[in-house]
Amino acid sequence: MSIFSNSKSKEEKKALKADKAAKAELQRKTNTLNQAFREGRISMSDFTKANMALTQEYALAKAGVITTQKQTMPVAQQQPTQPTANAALNSNDREIRRSAVEKLTDHAILENVAKNDNDFRVYELAIQKVSNQRVLADIAISSNDSNKGYCASLAITKQDLLADVAKRSKCEKALIEVVKKLEDKALLAEIAKNNEYFRVRAEAVMKLDDQVLLSYIAENDIDDYPRREAIKKVVDQDILFRIAISNNDDSTRNAATGRLTNQNNLAEIARNDDYYGVRLTAVRNENMQDQTTLEYIVKNDKKGQVRMAAADKLADTTIAQIGYDYAAQHDDEWIIRQKAVEKVANQDVIADILKNETNSSVRVIAIGQLMDKNLAIKLYTEMANNSKEVEAYAKSMLFKLGSVPSFTSTSDLLKTVDNMMPGEDGINILLTYLDKTDLWDRKDKGYYFYLLARNSRNLGYKEASYAYYAADIANRPVSTTFGWSVLKDEGVLPSSTVPSPEIAFDLHKRLPIPRTLDEIKSYSTV
Repeated sequence: MSIFSNSKSKEEKKALKADKAAKAELQRKTNTLNQAFREGRISMSDFTKANMALTQEYALAKAGVITTQKQTMPVAQQQPTQPTANAALNSNDREIRRSAVEKLTDHAILENVAKNDNDFRVYELAIQKVSNQRVLADIAISSNDSNKGYCASLAITKQDLLADVAKRSKCEKALIEVVKKLEDKALLAEIAKNNEYFRVRAEAVMKLDDQVLLSYIAENDIDDYPRREAIKKVVDQDILFRIAISNNDDSTRNAATGRLTNQNNLAEIARNDDYYGVRLTAVRNENMQDQTTLEYIVKNDKKGQVRMAAADKLADTTIAQIGYDYAAQHDDEWIIRQKAVEKVANQDVIADILKNETNSSVRVIAIGQLMDKNLAIKLYTEMANNSKEVEAYAKSMLFKLGSVPSFTSTSDLLKTVDNMMPGEDGINILLTYLDKTDLWDRKDKGYYFYLLARNSRNLGYKEASYAYYAADIANRPVSTTFGWSVLKDEGVLPSSTVPSPEIAFDLHKRLPIPRTLDEIKSYSTV
C-alpha cells in the first residue's frame, strides 16, 4: 500500500508540474498573439487558426505528449519591423492593411500601396500620405480605378503635372478635378473643343473667356451641357439670337433665350418657338415688356402656363384675366391650374372649374374664389368629409368662413390643426376651443398647448410660446420631451432640470397662458 501511495503521489506531482508549465506557456504565447493582432500584424483568419493551435498544444502539453519549451513566435508576430509591416499590408483583411498604412512612414511602401491596393479605404489613405507629385500624377494617368485616379488628382498642385494628367489621363473624374486647377489657357481651349467627356469639356469652358471659341462651342458642341456653359459666357447678342432660333436642342435654345436683351428678338421667340419652355423663358425674361406681344400670348398661346406668365406682366388687368381663366381651365398640369385659379375672378369660370375639374387640390382652391359664401361652406363641408387629401385645408377654410367643421374626436381636431399651415389662422382656430379644454383628457390638452406653442413660436412670439410649452409639460410631464428641451435650451428652466410633474406644474402656475391673439403678441415673462 505504501509503495503504491508514494508512486501515485509522484505521478500527481508530475502532472501538476506539466499542467502549470503548459498554462504558463499558453499564457505567454496568447499574450504575444493578441498583441500581434491588435497591431495589425496578422489577419483575423490567421489569429483564429493560431488560437486553435495553441489550445491543441496546451492539451498535448498537459498530457505530457509534448514538452513546454519556450518557442519564438513567427517573425510576423514579433517586433514591428519592415517584414511585419509587409505581412500586414498583404493581409486579406482591409482593416489590417489600413491600420498598417496609418503607421507607415516609408514613402516607397506608401507609393506602392497607393498604386496597387484595390480597396478604396486603403489606397485613399495611402494617396493622402504620398508626397511625390510625380507618383500622384502617374496614378491619375494610368489607374483603371476611377476613384483612385480621382483621389490622386485631388492632391496634385504643380501646373506641369496637372497639364500632363490633362493630356494623358482617361479618367473622367480625375480630369474634371485637374481642369478645375489648370491655368494653361491654350490647353483648356484644346480640352474644351476635343476632350471625349462632355463634363470635362464643360469644366474647361467655365474657365475660358475667348469669345470666338465660346461662340463656336455654344453652337457646335455635340452635348447640351458644354453648350449651355458656353452660352452663359457669350456676350454677342446676334450669336445668342441665332442659337435661340436655330438650335435643335430645346435646353440650348432656352439657355440662349434667357440671355437675350432685344425686345424684338424676344417677341419673335415668345410667339413662335415650338417648345413651350422656351416661349415661357422669353416671356419671363426681364427685358420682355412689349405689351402687344404679351397680349397676343395671353390670348393665343397653347400652354396655359405661358399665358399666365404673360398675364402677370400685362398692364391691362382685364385682358390678363383671359390668361388666368385659360390656364385654370386648360393647362395639362394640375399644379399650374391650381396657381391660376387663385387669380380667377370670373364666377362663371369658377363654376365651370367646379363642374369639370377632377383634381381635389384645384377644386379646393376654386371653392375659395366663390363669392357665394354659403355655397363655399357647403362645398368645403363636402370636401372635408369626403377627401382625406384636402381635409385639413377644407376645414381650415370653414373656420375662416365662420363655420365650425365637425370632428369625430378631440384627437381628430388636433391632428387636423396640426396639418394646417402654421400661423395666425391656426392660432385663432385653436383659441376658439380654449374654454373646452377642461373637458379633455390630459394627453389631448398637452397636444393642444403644444400646437399653440409651435404656432406662436413660428410667428416670433417666443415669450408666449414658453407659457404654452409650460402648459404642455404640465399636462404631459412624462410622455413629452420636446417642451422640456425647448424650455431648458431657452434658459426658462436650468439645463440641469430633471423633468417632474412638480416642476412642470410650478412653471405652468408662474406662466399663465395668453387667451387671445393680442395677448400672445404682447406677452412677457418678465
